Amino acid sequence: MNVYSCPSCGARLFPEVLACACGQALMFDPRQDCVTPLDDRACAHRARLGCSWIAEGDGGLCLSCATTQLEPHLSADDAPALWEKAEAAKRWALVGLLRLGWFVGPDAPLPVFHMLSEKVDGARQSVMMGHQDGLITLNIMEADPARAQARKQRFAEPLRTMVGHVRHELAHFLFDRLAQTQPDFAPAFRALMGDERDDYATAMAAYYENGPADGWQDTHISAYATAHPHEDWAETAANALHLLDLSHSAQALNLGLAGDSALDQAQTVGVMLNHFCRSLGQPDPYPMIISPGVHDKLSFALGYLDCRGSAV
Repeated sequence: MNVYSCPSCGARLFPEVLACACGQALMFDPRQDCVTPLDDRACAHRARLGCSWIAEGDGGLCLSCATTQLEPHLSADDAPALWEKAEAAKRWALVGLLRLGWFVGPDAPLPVFHMLSEKVDGARQSVMMGHQDGLITLNIMEADPARAQARKQRFAEPLRTMVGHVRHELAHFLFDRLAQTQPDFAPAFRALMGDERDDYATAMAAYYENGPADGWQDTHISAYATAHPHEDWAETAANALHLLDLSHSAQALNLGLAGDSALDQAQTVGVMLNHFCRSLGQPDPYPMIISPGVHDKLSFALGYLDCRGSAV
């Protein structure tokens, strides 16, 4: 993330703020990666969802809000606030990809999002988050910190956030785009992570029955990444985007970090953050273990995710 400043008083700002403490109303231009004074280009969901982005499409919606084609049922008391948090996570993930050159060409497609709630009219319904043929389904209830913490423990996931869910599902979308536009991607991927054409349902059933193999940490970023090559890519790519964001933020703050690559610098930031949080008795914000085998996969993912100059 870049460091932004108020155009009126110069105060430091996060890109999601709607107004500076000095009183200047603001909006964010994701394509120019800058904060500007509020004008009539504001997203139509500014008041409804707290969206700070500028509009650029039909209906007066910003790039991110326009990708949500199915809105969640809002009967649950906390649903409106959780939808707002889920949309904020989507914006954060998308702006990072815009910086890498995604979604900038006239023919570059965007994913479509269905935002669903697992609580409807007082009853609980199953919501399966996932990606299929450009459609990403997200459960807005995952934006609830209490639910996220409970499921983090239930599924033994060291890192579970709404931004992580968005990046994971976007990674599946990006895989399809890379396979379609980069002729060398699929062969290189299969040599490193396995053949994604292997039967997905069979592999997932085996994973849920048996769990990951012993020693999986040597080659995979998470236990779930062992389930199938598609999930190995999605988990690896999501973490690569996490780490790239850490590195980018550190550079924007002029932190002199050791490391020849963005990945190495991000690992330094992760260790630093963990030390800071442990000093306060807080859990590690980036608890993932990066073995040499995982490092190779992260480097591979970052190499393809940085598509500046490519038609994606």
